Amino acid sequence: MRLFLYLFLTSVFLCSCVTAVIERPEIRGGVFDSVNKKPIEGVSVYIDDELVKSDKEGAFVIKGITKKRVLNFESGHDPMFYTFKLKHSEYNSVNIKKGTRGSFDQKIIVYDSIFLKRINKAILSNNK
Repeated sequence: MRLFLYLFLTSVFLCSCVTAVIERPEIRGGVFDSVNKKPIEGVSVYIDDELVKSDKEGAFVIKGITKKRVLNFESGHDPMFYTFKLKHSEYNSVNIKKGTRGSFDQKIIVYDSIFLKRINKAILSNNK
C-alpha cells in the first residue's frame, strides 16, 4: 500500500511539473502611414525565418510558438526575446524588440498602431 501511495504521489508531482512555455507569443499588429494615418498594405514583417505581409487594412499576424517543458522553473531559464522588422520600399524600416525571463506571460501581443515614416524622395534623388 505504501509503495502504491508513493508511486501515485510521485506521478502526480511529475505530471504537474510539465508545463507549456510560450517561446514566442502570437503577434498581431497594424501598420499605418505616420502623416495621413492610412493603413499600409504590403509591409514585409520579418521574424526569425518567417515572413508575413500586411493586408489592405495594414494588419498582420505572426503565429506564436509554444513548447512543453518538464520541471520549468522560470528563474533557471535564459531570458527570451523576439525581434521583428517591418520593411517597405517607400518607408523607413522599423525594428521592434520585446523580452522576458523564462516564458512570455501573454499568449497574444497586439501592436495596435505602428507608424512608419515615408522615405523622403528628394533626399534620395540628391544622393544619386
